[in-house]
Formats: sequence, structure tokens, C-alpha cells
Amino acid sequence: MMRVLPILLLLLAVLALPFALRPEPELQLMSTHGPLEAKRRLAVITPHNEAIRSEFGRAFEDWHLREHGSPVRVDWIVIGGTSEIARFLASESTSAYRAWRLREGRGWPAGAAEAALAKVPPTDPELALIWRDFRAIDDPTAFDCGGVDLFFGGGEYDHGKAAEQGLLVAPWPEGLPRALQYSPEGREWLPKGISGDIWRGAAWFGNAVSTFGIVFNRDRLRDLGVAEPREWSDLADPRLRGQVGLADPTKSSSIAKAFEGLIQQAMARSAHAAGFDDAAIERHESTPEAAPPEYQVALDRGWEDGWWLLLRLGANARYFTPSSQRVPHEVAMGETAAGIAIDFYGRFQSQFSPAYAPDRVGFMSPAGGTGVTCDPISLLRGAPEPELARRFIEFTLSEEGQRLWCYRPGTPGGPAHYALRRLPIRRDFYPSEDPQMNERFEQHKPFLADDFADPTIGAYALAESWRFRPRWTARHFAAHRDLVRAACLDAGVELRAAWSAVLDAGGPDAPANAAAVAAMRRLPSAPWPLSWESAPTITGEIPRREYLRAWTADFRAQFELARALAGSGGEAP
Repeated sequence: MMRVLPILLLLLAVLALPFALRPEPELQLMSTHGPLEAKRRLAVITPHNEAIRSEFGRAFEDWHLREHGSPVRVDWIVIGGTSEIARFLASESTSAYRAWRLREGRGWPAGAAEAALAKVPPTDPELALIWRDFRAIDDPTAFDCGGVDLFFGGGEYDHGKAAEQGLLVAPWPEGLPRALQYSPEGREWLPKGISGDIWRGAAWFGNAVSTFGIVFNRDRLRDLGVAEPREWSDLADPRLRGQVGLADPTKSSSIAKAFEGLIQQAMARSAHAAGFDDAAIERHESTPEAAPPEYQVALDRGWEDGWWLLLRLGANARYFTPSSQRVPHEVAMGETAAGIAIDFYGRFQSQFSPAYAPDRVGFMSPAGGTGVTCDPISLLRGAPEPELARRFIEFTLSEEGQRLWCYRPGTPGGPAHYALRRLPIRRDFYPSEDPQMNERFEQHKPFLADDFADPTIGAYALAESWRFRPRWTARHFAAHRDLVRAACLDAGVELRAAWSAVLDAGGPDAPANAAAVAAMRRLPSAPWPLSWESAPTITGEIPRREYLRAWTADFRAQFELARALAGSGGEAP
């Protein structure tokens, strides 16, 4: 053993010699998936899919290293849809605010959490102080939104609500930095809004825009004897019973926005049918208090017609998924015949249909039935890395960041791996009568994944066929989501049973089903009688759990009555 030991020691010395003599390694600066050492972290919470996260994370890390000379890493936080993110941020911020106040000896009276997030200061002086202090502090050493810097993606409603709750701070109090305001110089490329939809606020900025529509499987429709859809109402076709894929609007704000467009269209059609053209509608909306009574009657009827259409869609639904991304995927697989989807999900699936059936999947946006809404980005109160967060916003709004949404993979300045198929918000990515703007569009055109000159695709052309009227549905957004939740999910078994009974007895237009249809259409009477006028008041003044429980109970009773009345004729009691 003693003779072997020197040999082993010599062998170990020989093996160790290259490591001992090697020079000190240089720091490797890699983007996206590189080493984490010496990197600042930017925490971004998002409902965006993996493709978007990958492309924007990689590109921003490369951009920051090039422009600012230091490596950073984007940490993505994914917990679900936009609505879940909104609830998470509200809960985290109020919990952190409470802990800070208790540490400071300032107290936490009853109702403080609700007061902190209230849209306006409470009348109670102590709670009003809670409200003001919450909005006066932007310091991560005091409290933050769960350690998150940015809220990226979702819809205008949730970012706007987060701003009202005090969860957001303006990244640039004076508005957009000069470098981002105009392109070319003197020409606005990010308008505050278009066709009634809002595209930026004081503390949030639209980044990409979306439309909504119907994704459909041509093979499945052919098997069912159903024509390709052209209207939202086509999804209520009785032959599509159990064949429609829908997302839960309480989990997905994008689908809730699609439902809102459906209702807006029904209200516009009702107003037109009552003899009010677009000019008259605009006039009455500017001074609604002076509008004739029959105008409001037409809007009330349109709102109820829109709800009835939503109810029939829910009755035809095979499922309500918490993820809006599942619907187009399952339509492509043939699990469902059709469904509602965001434009880029639908186009993505149509692009990647199998080679043996390249035209299997189609997508269309109902004319006049969908808005052009924005996906914003916003800086959160108490962000641990506010400087990095502002730079990320700046990057996403720059021409370099906007190219990621719409360029083909591998093109100069485009995404590395994924065609995101999104509509950028910058005006200079689209055809324009302005020569300089149009020149920019022509420069982008050879690299675009979609033809933005097509008026059925280009964001600014699509917006011309749509007019969003805020008074009609903006205050009803929460009510619409929870109505679908109560009627189509919580009372979904009873709804589908009633619908099946009506269809088996001749369909909703059969005289023998008049009583059953009237029972299905009836709006809840508890906790207060529900109408277009009362819906925002109910959701604003009654605890959500309470009105959801009452609505669900009413819907279950109505649907059970409708099932019993199917085929009986006459009027509903």
C-alpha cells in the first residue's frame, strides 16, 4: 500500500495541473437562458404564452446589454389568466401595505383593504387616510405588489382597473418620453384611442392590439352540415349543440372583451331597427339625458338580446376552459367544431394545419362585432427594479420591440423562433395616406407574417368598421363576466338540459316552446331585479359572493322550469 500511495499522489497532481495553470475565466454574457450571475432581475407577471415570453425575454436582454452595457434577466411570473393576475396583485399589495402600516404603528382599521383599493377616497376620515397613503408611497422597502415590477399583457379593463386601485404608477409622469412619442417626427403613432376603444392611459400603454372572432374546423362543420360562420349568432346554431369551445370570461379578460363586443353589436342592431342611424346614436350618446325614451327602450332590448345570444352560446358549449389558448387548439384537433378566439390564436392554428389538410382550420372576425382592443403594459407600485421596468416598456414600444409581434421568424429584426402573429400598435406598421407613415409601412411589408394591407387584418382598417360606445357596456364588464359564470358554468348542467329539451321539442322558434324560451330568457330577480340599468349597481354595491349565489339559484330555477315547459306551448307563468 505504501508503494502505491506515491503513484496515486503523482497521478492526482498531473490531473490537477491544467486546472491550476488555466487563466481566470471571463464572465460569459448570455441572454435569456444564460448564467444568472451578475445579472439584475426584472420580474414580469403576464398571461402571455411561452412563445411571447421567450421572444421578448431574449430580445430585451440582448437590447439591454447592447444599449446599456450590462446583463439583465427577465423572470416571467405565470399564474393564469388576466383576471387571476389582477386578483393576485390586489391581494399582494394590500397584504404588504397592511404589514408595513402595522410595522410603522399606524394601525389597520376594519375595511382598510377595501378602502386602499377604492376608486375614490372613502368618506370616513381614517379610511380616506389609508387611501391617500397607499397612493403616496412608491418604495419597495415599504411595500410592493408581491415583488413584481411589470404587468404585461391582458386587456385595457384590467390595467385600467389596476390604475384606479392605485396599483400602477406612471413610468413617465409627463407622458411618453420624447423619443417614443412620434415616428416620424410630428406624427402620432400611438393614439390615445380609436373607434371608442382606449389604447393608452396615464399609467399604462397599449403594446399590441387584438380583434376577436370565430375559429372553426371545416371538416367538422361539413360533417355536421353547418356552413362556415359569418356572425356571432352562427355559434348558436342548434346543430352545434355540444360542439362549441368557449373560455371562462372570469378567467380570461380577452374572452370577456369578445363577449362585450357581441353585446355591443346586438345593442347597435336594436337601435338601428328602432329607426336610429349612427348619426342619431352619436347625438343621443353625447347627451343621453335628452334622448327620447324609445331610444333607451331599444338599447335595453338590445342588451337583453345580446344576453340571450350569450346564453345560447353557453348552452351549445362543450366546455368553458380557464385558458383561452385551449379553444383554437382543440378546434384544430377536431375536438370541437368552432369556438371564440383572439385573432392571433386563430391565425396561428390556421397556419399550422397539417400538410394533408392545409385548409382545415379557418378564422373570421364578425364585421361590426368586434373591437380593436389593446394589450397594455404597466409599471407596478413599489417595483423593485423601476429603472429596468421603464426600459422594458421603452423597448416594447420601440420599433425594435414592435417588430417581434409581426415579423416572420429569422427576418432582420424579427423573432428568433416563433411567429407571434400579433398586430403591433404602432401606426407606422400599417398602410397610411400619410406619405412618411406609408414609407415606414413599405419598409416593414416584406418581413410581415400577415398582410396588414388587407382591411380584414390591419388594425387601423378594422377599427373603421367598429364603434365602441362606452356607456352601453363599459360599466357592465364585471356583470357580464359574472352573468356568464352564474348561468353557463355554475348553472351549466341545468342550462344544457333546458336547451336540449327545447331543441328536442322543435327549437327556440317553435310556438310550442314559447313558454320555455321565455323562462330561459328571464333575468334574475335577486338580490335586486337585474336589468341593463341595475347591473353595474348590483356588482358595485353588493358583495360578489352574495350576488353570484343569488343569480345562480335564480338561473337554476329558471332553467329547470324551462325544461319542464319545453313543448308545452302557451306563455310562461
